[in-house]
This record gives sequence, structure tokens and C-alpha cells, in this order.
Amino acid sequence: MSAEAMESNRTAPLTATVLVDDHVIFCDGLEKLLNDSNYFAVIGKFHTSSTFLNAQENISRLQLLIVDIEMPELNGLELIRKIRQKDTQTKIVILSMHDESTYVREAYQSGANGYLVKSVDSNTLIKNLTQIMQGENIFPVLPSKSKTSSPLSEQETRIVKLIATGINSKEIALHLNLSPLTVQAHRRNILKKLKVNNTAELIRLSFSKGFIE
Repeated sequence: MSAEAMESNRTAPLTATVLVDDHVIFCDGLEKLLNDSNYFAVIGKFHTSSTFLNAQENISRLQLLIVDIEMPELNGLELIRKIRQKDTQTKIVILSMHDESTYVREAYQSGANGYLVKSVDSNTLIKNLTQIMQGENIFPVLPSKSKTSSPLSEQETRIVKLIATGINSKEIALHLNLSPLTVQAHRRNILKKLKVNNTAELIRLSFSKGFIE
């Protein structure tokens, strides 16, 4: 993100943010970092998934939820799945000490908008969270765990990788120097080849089979 874009965001309303993490000291430090950033306002902190779920209906302004994975009772991945049953609008980010690909894949498949590791530096954290709030999905590059032979062509694979970043067909066309109609035709063929019905199913299958990384 450019310096100009970051600067323009300073005049925008602060993003209402809730933290769910059982590490109290870390949670307190993250709250201070976000509140001092001029981009985010922490409006709630919870140290278990169940306490957040019990209070969720009373949090009317929630825009961003930052969740740890390992927590008592209900872990962060299970929490995301529960939330996504009713709420598809709130941006949800995993912030974890774990960087294993299995966690990252499951977070994506559960409906998270991003996966960041706790070792990330403060500036990168704020930048990535801001990008997520602008509509990007941010996940680490994953090694292929059990790669299956892909039925997709090289061009189709490029398109699926771009779809997974969250951009639309017009933007994909610009990236690949194609017409939007050509990209749309590729997308239809890809869905047909992989026997899936929509983009979400396409991305989940492509990650799980190792067609994209």
C-alpha cells in the first residue's frame, strides 16, 4: 500500500476492533498498538471464545475481529466457523504464533480474511490489517502438502491464484493482459473442470488439492 493511501486512511473513521486471545499481556499490548495506530479502535477484549460469543449480540459496531488459535473451550478456528454461520461481513483475522500450513489452510477454509503470525513487526501488522479492511485477503504463501496432479492449464492456474487474492475479473484481465470476457470464459471453464459451483468452493478445493499454493 502506498504512503498516500496510508495517509488518506488517517482521516477515515477508526475501525471498530475486538480481540479474542487468552494471553492477557499480549492482548493488552496489541490493544495499545492498535489504539495508537490512528487506524483502529479496540472496543472489546475477550480471553475465551465463549465469552465473546455470549457478548457478540451486544457489539453493534464490530468491523474487525482478531483471533488467536489456541484457546480454552473453543479454539479460534471453531470460533470463526460459528461466527460465519450468521455473520459474513465482519473481517476476521487469525493472529497466531503458529505458521504451519495446516493452520493457514483451515483458517482460510473456515472463513478468515487473513492469517498473520505474532512475530510480525508492528508496521507490517498495521499495514496488513489495513489492507484486509480494504478488501484484500492476506495469507502466508503455503508449501504444497499433498499436491495432486492439476487438471488446470498454466493460464488457468494463474487465474485461480489471482482469484484467491480477492480481485475481480476486470483486475485479473489487467494483470494478465487479457480481455475481461476471456477471463470470464476461463472462470467458467475452471468451475466446470473442477466440478465446483462457486468461487469459494473453487479456492478451497484448489488449496486443499495443492493446485495453488
